[in-house]
Amino acid sequence: MATGGAAVNTELLQIFADVFNTPVYVLYKVLVIATGGAAVNTELLQIFADVFNTPVYVLYKVLVIATGGAAVNTELLQIFADVFNTPVYVLYKVLVIATGGAAVNTELLQIFADVFNTPVYVLYKVLIIATGGAAVNTELLQIFADVFNTPVYVL
Repeated sequence: MATGGAAVNTELLQIFADVFNTPVYVLYKVLVIATGGAAVNTELLQIFADVFNTPVYVLYKVLVIATGGAAVNTELLQIFADVFNTPVYVLYKVLVIATGGAAVNTELLQIFADVFNTPVYVLYKVLIIATGGAAVNTELLQIFADVFNTPVYVL
């Protein structure tokens, strides 16, 4: 049995019949409905219509809203605007805060700053403490020290 989008695509139904060497029955046909960013992208709507061989309906159009790191990255906002062919609105901007191992790795902090195009704040720094098997593996302790750019202490 075929359902959903497969139920309205006669070519796909034939492929199923050929592959499984049996007739394919359609349980029900459904509407193809686009929402969110897809609802405002006419090219994407046409692709859906072509793939499923049926009209595509837009249930509602919504705003494209960026939050978090995307909200502070102007290049990413432009990509969203281009892809969805609509303005992108920023709901709120947030601080980019590093914690844990990232908080002690200056190279990683710089990568975050570059990616999100904003300063990165360190909430707190932590000690890197090795326990168990890691505590007796000197090579692993050195890897931790190199990655996090800080001494590693054995508990």
